[in-house]
Amino acid sequence: HVQSPFTMGRVGQHYARKHNIPLVFTYHTQYDQYVHYVPLAGDLARDITIKYSAKFCNNCDHIVAPSCEIKDFLISCNVATPITVVPTGVSLNKFNGSDSRWLYKQYGIAANKKILLFVGRLTKEKNLEFLIHAFKDIHHKRPDTVLVLTARGPLEQALKELCGELGVREEVIFTGALPFETLVHAYHSADLFVFSSMTETQGLVLLEAMACGLPVV
Repeated sequence: HVQSPFTMGRVGQHYARKHNIPLVFTYHTQYDQYVHYVPLAGDLARDITIKYSAKFCNNCDHIVAPSCEIKDFLISCNVATPITVVPTGVSLNKFNGSDSRWLYKQYGIAANKKILLFVGRLTKEKNLEFLIHAFKDIHHKRPDTVLVLTARGPLEQALKELCGELGVREEVIFTGALPFETLVHAYHSADLFVFSSMTETQGLVLLEAMACGLPVV
């Protein structure tokens, strides 16, 4: 059972063939949406990645997809290997009994403020520039709002600078990475979960937010 079409996935494929045993591949994400990390022309890299992933899938015995959308995507890429949709779940009992005022106390947020929460790496594919621009408009209409970005990533400094340029630096809080036990408090402290990524196959943070009863946009 391999989790990627690259590196260790290739190793798994090699040994499956060597020992004549079935190979199952879980297709976790649309790899073509991450080509901005590759120093090649974007369209060329995207085309190569799609063809490579499809070829890898067709050399497997079965594919597990986390959503119907990913299954449809693979079929559109001419993947003929049988595909089963198995959504990823979260353990609901891990999200009980949390401190609903934790973010307010930890970051000195005024009690009358409404907290918009994002959880995820601070990377290009999460579309966070769009989220911050959207928050600027929201804050203009609702000055009682703050945006909390929870995680780290290569865009952290650039995003802080963007917040400064847009005049919302004081209203956007960067918490850095939080351990899971603390992250649960953050979910329970927020009023709305906001997520702008365009590349998710099944964002677990959305399920985690909903497990805390937090509305998701």
